[in-house]
Amino acid sequence: MAEFGAHLATNLAPNRPSIFEVLAQENLSSGLRSAFLYLSNILAESNPNRYLVLRSWFDEIYLAFDVIVQSSHLKAYNASFAEKFYGLQRVPLNGSNLTSNHFLKSLVFLSAYPYIKRKLDLLYSSLKRTEAERGLDTNSKAYYFVKAYPLLCLVYETTNLIYQIRYAVGNASHHSLLVRLASVQLQNFVKDSDTSLSEQWVGWVFAKWVARGLGLGLSFGAFFIQFLDFFYTREDTPVSISSLPIPPPPKRNQINSKTAGLCLLCNEKRRNDTALSTSGYVFCYACIRGFIARNHKCPITGLPASLSHLIRLYPPGN
Repeated sequence: MAEFGAHLATNLAPNRPSIFEVLAQENLSSGLRSAFLYLSNILAESNPNRYLVLRSWFDEIYLAFDVIVQSSHLKAYNASFAEKFYGLQRVPLNGSNLTSNHFLKSLVFLSAYPYIKRKLDLLYSSLKRTEAERGLDTNSKAYYFVKAYPLLCLVYETTNLIYQIRYAVGNASHHSLLVRLASVQLQNFVKDSDTSLSEQWVGWVFAKWVARGLGLGLSFGAFFIQFLDFFYTREDTPVSISSLPIPPPPKRNQINSKTAGLCLLCNEKRRNDTALSTSGYVFCYACIRGFIARNHKCPITGLPASLSHLIRLYPPGN
């Protein structure tokens, strides 16, 4: 039965990649981001003064890097880095060459869409925590966003699953909604034996060499980052408090009857008192959790911190 299915899938389209190839290239793209995030965490923990900006602005820095990588590969190979790695290429639905419209659509869905999706996920998590701690105004945009966003994600993931199932059985030429919206389909890479004059254009040659260099660099870089894992702790392992300098105590003029009991972030009466063990300062739980998740450092001392350093306090009478 399996042999018949494999034979049928091969006869449907000779250049059609298997479902395993198209899913593997997607996993490679997400895996590369995780690897570079891990590297930025290592650098930030080893030298916070110099490399903390890499972790604070990682999404923006990686977006710029990803745009360069993907645009150069699309220009040179009509494929993203991960697609080229697995021997795939993008072909328009009409069978002609990729136009500037196809190029821009592909670049948006390869680089801009994952960035926007991560930001929306962070916004949803932040608003969800705020709703749990303080509640949200039922007439506010934030309230409607918290209610609607999970449904939108469910519709998107369900649509993608349907595309993958149909692609696996040979009833669709696209394995995901984003590829369909880009007006392209994936095929096995076929090298053109005829060298046209347009291929001799300086921009095309430059893009090809840039893509080749970035591809080799990313391939070796991924293995190097995995190699570092043997010498450093995991990403979710907290920084040792004993290895951090002792933070200075707050100045006397900062402590008075007006500021006592107030959160140092929102300047309001603290709710669910939470101490940051790397510095000893106390904040609202929702305030400090959101700040640490975004900036990975203490808002007062600037010392590196993670969510594992938060300690809930239970003062008498609460």
